[in-house]
Amino acid sequence: MEVLRGTTEGFDAQPFVSAILFAGIAFGIYRKSRIAAISALVLYLVGRGYAWVKAGPYVGLIPVVVTLAFLHGVRWTFAYHKLPPRPAGLPSLAQSFAALAQNPPESEKVAEKAEEGNSAGA
Repeated sequence: MEVLRGTTEGFDAQPFVSAILFAGIAFGIYRKSRIAAISALVLYLVGRGYAWVKAGPYVGLIPVVVTLAFLHGVRWTFAYHKLPPRPAGLPSLAQSFAALAQNPPESEKVAEKAEEGNSAGA
């Protein structure tokens, strides 16, 4: 985005501040914060608005996809907080897969018996 650069050459801290700010907001979204998700969307839209004013209108695929990703992040954080609490004693995903590996479902047992019958009869 050369158009948005100032006329003076040298060190500009704004990109680093922006990156650090978005990293902090990303951590907030990781922690499922609705405020962080809304802040990320607003900050991105303000940045896009600034670029629109400085460089002229541009609606490409990437800005639309990034905006949709931020919108879905906002939707997801609100939906997450509407979920009911997990029941006590509910096994974790890793524990569920470990139990599944020890005791395969009935459909797999039937399929294994059918394969054994086919190989014995052949």
